[in-house]
Amino acid sequence: MFALAGLVLDRSPVASAAANARRRISPWPSIALAALSVLSLAAYEVAVDRAAMAQLPFPAWLAGAPLVPIVETARTGGAPPWIALVAEAFAVVQTGLLVAVAVALRGAADSRALRGVFAGCVLAEIAVALCARGSTSADLYAYAFDAARGVAAYHALPIEPHGPFALVGHLWSFRMLPAAYGPVWLGAAHLVAGRAADLGSAILALRLLSACSLAAVLGALVALRVPPVFLGLVALDPAIPYQFVADGHNDLFGIALLLWARVAAREKPALAVVLALLAGASKISFVALAPLAFVDAGDLRRRLTLCGAAAAGAVALSLAAGGLAYPRAIVAVSAIFPASGEPGGAIVPRLTTICALVLVALALIVRRTGWPGTWAFVSLGSIPFPWYLAWGLPYAVLDPDRALPYLVTFPFAAFVMTTTFPATWAWPPVAIGLPVVAALLAYGRFRGRRSALARPFALAARRASVL
Repeated sequence: MFALAGLVLDRSPVASAAANARRRISPWPSIALAALSVLSLAAYEVAVDRAAMAQLPFPAWLAGAPLVPIVETARTGGAPPWIALVAEAFAVVQTGLLVAVAVALRGAADSRALRGVFAGCVLAEIAVALCARGSTSADLYAYAFDAARGVAAYHALPIEPHGPFALVGHLWSFRMLPAAYGPVWLGAAHLVAGRAADLGSAILALRLLSACSLAAVLGALVALRVPPVFLGLVALDPAIPYQFVADGHNDLFGIALLLWARVAAREKPALAVVLALLAGASKISFVALAPLAFVDAGDLRRRLTLCGAAAAGAVALSLAAGGLAYPRAIVAVSAIFPASGEPGGAIVPRLTTICALVLVALALIVRRTGWPGTWAFVSLGSIPFPWYLAWGLPYAVLDPDRALPYLVTFPFAAFVMTTTFPATWAWPPVAIGLPVVAALLAYGRFRGRRSALARPFALAARRASVL
């Protein structure tokens, strides 16, 4: 519903890189918020670790495993019931923390002190995330298996029940699905983890690869000169290092390439095309996001030419490295995780996908953004997993000031989209409340004024700026 509301176009064009007049602030509030972010991440990890070890019945084959995922059983089994309420509480607390970050940094001028706070916070969060023993996803095990096989992972393979990947076999019914990732990411994973001595070493290597991707994303945001409030909401969000370092999801690898492509698009268009095609060849869905890298790359003809070159290059590289086995693997995995399995059948996911593609086309052709369209891009995957929320970042940087609600709500949106935890009493209010909020946001934007929900936030930001 948030995504469909994004079809209402904003009246202003894509924001330029030049910053408006901003105020200098003390770094101490940011230091305190950064410390709370790290503590929140650590406490959440402790809760997930204990929940993972308290699964009933606890799988014997997970004893001594380097990573203990909470085994998903349609929201009802495995995990103890209390973890859902705890996770929900953390989602609310972390979202509140980001609201405080937004209020504290709104209108702040860039400074080395703030950048230092953000860098220190991210390094601390990465260190904490690397220590996580429990997990809400088993994807790191699948990545380790794919990394060991390289492009051969495009073919399904039975797993030996007593071999080095026996634990992976237990998680995936001893017949691993073919990999649906592009050859660029498979190559990078094979390079860092393909020759690991054991599963623990492979998982650590893959987590470090994701940590480097997160650092590259933040570096690109600095190079794009996004406002400090935007950078702070990414750097101080504890849900981001948890999703992409602790759980190890690989999406930031391609997102970083897309953001750096946008950095290079004006002065080095050839490099931008190479980076964008590498992103598309790391995950096929990122081909649809590649046009966002060329929004500021000159006149329309030049933008379309560069975009077409990147898309064609991504497809060509994917087929050259993966052969026809790659598209066949995508089809096979899509059949296992169909969008039609979501509530509302295939209608809502398809409408949201159309919404996302329209928003990309409008950004490229007429250089206008749709708000809050940043939520639409989760639909470009097979089904909306919470880590797909990061796919909105290349769109969010086009108009950073108006993308703040997307960043602020990241932890709670990720919780709402997860399927790991048992359902709680809070799900009906969430299911009713989100469409209502989306409708209010769309109405407020359509009428050309702030929605009623946005006014208290704006008032708090103005008061903080006076203080």
